[in-house]
Amino acid sequence: MALIFCPECRHQVSDVAESCPKCGHPIKGKNIVVINNSASSAASSSSSSGGKFGCLSFIGLVVVIIIAISIG
Repeated sequence: MALIFCPECRHQVSDVAESCPKCGHPIKGKNIVVINNSASSAASSSSSSGGKFGCLSFIGLVVVIIIAISIG
């Protein structure tokens, strides 16, 4: 069993699920991208860390802007 992304809402779903529990989109029989497989763990970890870094960068930017506004 592996985790995949729902093609509709991008929620993580089991590859054996009939449909996505979040949006109800059918999963079985679709072309899917496996995200939690030992062969692809290096590729998925590098792409997921980029998303986390982007989010942290955005939060940092917001904090800097708030500090600049409160000082000025």
